[in-house]
Amino acid sequence: MDFGDTHQAWIIIGASIIILVVLYNTFLVKRNEVKKAFSTMDVMFKRRFDLMPNLVQAVKMFMEHEKEIFERITQLRSTIFDDKSSNEEKIMADDEASKIVRKINFTAENYPDLKSNTNLLQAQMALKECEDEISAARRLYNANVTAYNNVTGFFPLNIFALIMGFRKYKLFEATTQERENQEWFK
Repeated sequence: MDFGDTHQAWIIIGASIIILVVLYNTFLVKRNEVKKAFSTMDVMFKRRFDLMPNLVQAVKMFMEHEKEIFERITQLRSTIFDDKSSNEEKIMADDEASKIVRKINFTAENYPDLKSNTNLLQAQMALKECEDEISAARRLYNANVTAYNNVTGFFPLNIFALIMGFRKYKLFEATTQERENQEWFK
């Protein structure tokens, strides 16, 4: 083996190391974008849970089962605020919270005196803004998950992603009930 062969071997080794570093950093940046997007969504979940007691309080005199709702909100809040809860658990808690908010709003619609209550109107407006922010955060999260999953899924990048421990993330999707509700409005 002469000097030229050794030199070429070092160039190939160096180029391979550079490619692996670039790939790793690309995966890492994309994964961090997904985590940041979920964190934004998580903050919105927490904000909604902070607003929900105001809405329940506004309709409390008209609701016979508000104690159950308060208890369930408390359980869901603990899931959302618990750092040990997985992203999937937080998403499921958010789905259930959405159902509770819709149920409370539906209940309010049945009482004319309640519909004109200032506290209820303010709570509904704040929750609507929060829901809009959650919707935007979900779109950002899904865009980042799609970009990350594309990078980690393309061949041969998927082999390197698997070796380096980068796994695909699950998209935030509407529940079956939400899909059925959407189809009802069409």
